[in-house]
Amino acid sequence: MNRRTSLGRLVFALAVALALGGCSTYATYLRDAITHPPKIEAIRTSSGQQIDLYSIDIGPPPRRALFFVSGSGCASLAYFMRAYFENMTGSWTIYAVQKAGVAKNDMGFFCSQSFNDHYYFEALRERYNAALRKVIRRHGEVAGVLGVSEGGDFAALLAQDNPQVRRLAVIGSGGLPWRAVGKILDARAGDDAFARTFAEITSAPLSTVKTALGYPYRYWSSIVDFDPAAVYLSLKIPILVVFGEADQSVPLESARFLEARFQEAGKENFQLLTIAGARHALIAGGKNLKPEVMTRLDAFFAQENARRQAKPDSHPD
Repeated sequence: MNRRTSLGRLVFALAVALALGGCSTYATYLRDAITHPPKIEAIRTSSGQQIDLYSIDIGPPPRRALFFVSGSGCASLAYFMRAYFENMTGSWTIYAVQKAGVAKNDMGFFCSQSFNDHYYFEALRERYNAALRKVIRRHGEVAGVLGVSEGGDFAALLAQDNPQVRRLAVIGSGGLPWRAVGKILDARAGDDAFARTFAEITSAPLSTVKTALGYPYRYWSSIVDFDPAAVYLSLKIPILVVFGEADQSVPLESARFLEARFQEAGKENFQLLTIAGARHALIAGGKNLKPEVMTRLDAFFAQENARRQAKPDSHPD
């Protein structure tokens, strides 16, 4: 692993800590990972690949299912999954998939070659779909899918692939392809880091050894031109996108673009919630705003419960 890759991994690991609200909360989720870890079960994809499916229970039974798609990197779900959902007050079983090549105790500072070998769009989509379909067979449906950052694109795809998904929520992910996002970020920074990366990867698009901006060429080449807006617009279920107005990792323009596309299409199933002053990790002025956002998301997903109780035999079109 080269120095630039190592730095990228370190930045991500530190970002995970900051996303959970600073040093004291970081210590809390380390403690929780040891004393109150998520449940883990092994399942397999149709191709025979093993998947570690993590889950946590919130509130008393009966619980409805939610499916969580985390952001980029190789930090174990064991460290942040439970803390991430602080302030969820309903009754839920929340499921998430550990990425390939990530062990239960991996903190995300350095990613394995096995992780790099499996870290690309098609492989991630296969894993998420296999796990979600296992959850659907168990529960009959899921009340919602929540995707964060990188996971937003996959969450939208999961909702498109599986009609048993009743609602979609996304944090820090919008409707622009990464090539367009890179242009915005380069312009902000007065740099050409993303432009250089997207040029570099054409030399070896399937390489999982060569890296740029911390991730393998194959990862970048698999996602750079994916068009998330088309997927979102195909959905008929309620969609909530949450975005920090001061996001420095994914520009707010990506969410505004998606909002405009829905307005142009005359579709009313999309809502954008912007968080004043918040960055990508939903921190503003040193304050962690994620618990407040979780309260909003809990209410969003709970609306589906209320709708089904009022019309127990009804389903979205």
